Amino acid sequence: MSCATKRFAAIGARRAAGGKEGITSICSAHPLVIDAALRHGALHGADVLIEATCNQVNHEGGYTGMAPAAFRGLVET
Repeated sequence: MSCATKRFAAIGARRAAGGKEGITSICSAHPLVIDAALRHGALHGADVLIEATCNQVNHEGGYTGMAPAAFRGLVET
């Protein structure tokens, strides 16, 4: 199990025990939204879950013009 998977599983376990934390999660391919979510996570020392719809990002480029590898590159930069 990866470190991120363990951290996410631990959040689930704490919530099951009555905790009130969650995961910053966005569904966007917009660079400003991704940047804001990552800044929020960094500020709070928290993981961020990022996804895009298949209309936004797909093997044909989606309406953003990005294939999955390009989307990953955007998120990692």
